[in-house]
Amino acid sequence: MSKKKVVILGGGLSGLACGLRLAETGRAEVTILEERDQAGGLAASIRVKDKWFPMTYHHVLSVDHVTRRFVKEFGLHDDLAWKKVQTAYFFHNRRYLLSRPRHILAFDVLSPLDRLRMAAFGVECYLRRDWSAFKDVPADGWLRKKIGARATELLFERLAEMKFGVPLQELSAGWLGSRLRETAGTGEDFAYPRCGLKTLIDRIAARFAEKGALRLGTEAVRVEPGRVVAATGEEFPFDFLVSTVPPPVLLRMQRLAGGLGEELGTVKYVPMACAIFGSRTWLSDCYWNVYMDPPLSFGGIFNHSVLAPGCGPDGEFVYYLFSYLGGEDNPIWRRDEAQLKDLHLGDVRKLDAGFQAEWWHEFKLRYAEPFFTRGYQPPPIRSRAAPGLFYAGVYRMFPQTRTMHTALASGEQTAAALAKELA
Repeated sequence: MSKKKVVILGGGLSGLACGLRLAETGRAEVTILEERDQAGGLAASIRVKDKWFPMTYHHVLSVDHVTRRFVKEFGLHDDLAWKKVQTAYFFHNRRYLLSRPRHILAFDVLSPLDRLRMAAFGVECYLRRDWSAFKDVPADGWLRKKIGARATELLFERLAEMKFGVPLQELSAGWLGSRLRETAGTGEDFAYPRCGLKTLIDRIAARFAEKGALRLGTEAVRVEPGRVVAATGEEFPFDFLVSTVPPPVLLRMQRLAGGLGEELGTVKYVPMACAIFGSRTWLSDCYWNVYMDPPLSFGGIFNHSVLAPGCGPDGEFVYYLFSYLGGEDNPIWRRDEAQLKDLHLGDVRKLDAGFQAEWWHEFKLRYAEPFFTRGYQPPPIRSRAAPGLFYAGVYRMFPQTRTMHTALASGEQTAAALAKELA
């Protein structure tokens, strides 16, 4: 019997994982179409002299069992460098650690009673496993009942603005609680491959290419029943299609079924302006630094050199900076990369007046993260509107957040579901 043809839109981690597992079954001819000249999606890397760095901050958590399984499968288990790291929140240039209940008790920005309520709330979030009953509950009212108005306004309203650029009441208490539980469960153990993340992605892509076709630099512009049309005019016929691209992107180019708008139309994304830069200035000994008050043009800075000491091409420290924005109407989003650099660099110098950058790369990412608002409904693995269409990606993994783990896991889940059709 002839093999079925499977086309996968997107060569990010979900697409690579899905393609690899399908190709390994031997039941299909699998083609991955990726518009960039490099696989990896948001985990794709840029080159700085002789080193490669992901465009956005990435790490491996102790609970990321899927990522750790891939790392081991591709011979990099011993290359993971594990570190005990801390997250710092800054209020008026004073640093606070808030990752553990004992840290909260020392958070003197709040009253002693509010600190006790915060600590109890953290324990409650950690112990609760099922948050489905809270998915339609507004996060702001829920938090005010749990921790009081002062703590809600001081911490979570600012974080909602910083992370999504929207009011706290638009967020789901179920998603927020699940995320807080996830954060509490990760502990302080983080890791990053000594050889760089690009090595892992390249090895996954290379193994897939042994049995499938990885078409880099191939932008899909139209999806019709039975075929995908690329920007070059080349056509890719399919029996089954797997979309790992953001749903708004698929909706713009699909000619499959009118019902896809109803199936995918509620999936929205948060844009992000971010930067990676190198400097001789040591900004903080904490890995994740969140600047709460006074507000800056960015939400925080990851000190990548805490995870990967000496990683700079000339030994300099490497940092990631991020600004999550509520939408394309945000004034920060309307700036070009040069203007963003000036804005961000100016605010970094508010943290250290003598700061000097050795190199700097700025990015604008329109589809940085799914926006998990109240009532969010992830699409099914298999489309109900279009025969032969399957979905994979972080947007399917609600209430889990965007990580390498969720991207890889979603790709494998979709591959398993489609493999049953190919059996």
